[in-house]
Amino acid sequence: MQSVPAAPERPHFTNQADEFDWAMKKLNNAIRSRRARAAFSAVIDAAKERFLDARALAAGASKSRWYTTTAMTIREALSQDADIQTRLRFAWYRCLEACGLPPHGTSLNYEQYLTMSRKVYLVVKLLDGDASVDPRDCMRTLHEDWISDSQGTGEMAVEAFFRSWFELADVHDATRPAPPTPHISLLTNVPRRCTPTA
Repeated sequence: MQSVPAAPERPHFTNQADEFDWAMKKLNNAIRSRRARAAFSAVIDAAKERFLDARALAAGASKSRWYTTTAMTIREALSQDADIQTRLRFAWYRCLEACGLPPHGTSLNYEQYLTMSRKVYLVVKLLDGDASVDPRDCMRTLHEDWISDSQGTGEMAVEAFFRSWFELADVHDATRPAPPTPHISLLTNVPRRCTPTA
């Protein structure tokens, strides 16, 4: 009877971040093969197009573990998860309500976008326990985000909202010491705290 080869020994980890780094290295090595790249080329291209924009590159994305081919591919797949999509729809309806709009809306204009974004900025600061609110920085960031989110159309469509909010949750998770979570907390807590416009 032939013996089954033993599985490679898995190192002992003292924290989640080290375990995540080890797993990412293994996945990156697997995707470096020509066959794997060919099989995943469409998924990989979509992930790169989504996450590696000019702003991400300017911020040093090419040197970050969150922007390896594997990490971006995992994040792209996560963005399509049914639970994440449900929470993004919830966020959309709550933001429409926060802007004083009916629930059947399909886009936000610039003023509505600023209303939503200011509320989100303050809620994220509140959830993070960060009291350093800088109105100028907030407005500068919102204008930059508007250019990206509206893509020159003069409005933010629901699809752009989903992409933007997923990336908000994604970036928020990436700044934490633990590996990315399913983004559930931010996608649930921020919309719930965005109160309707009086």
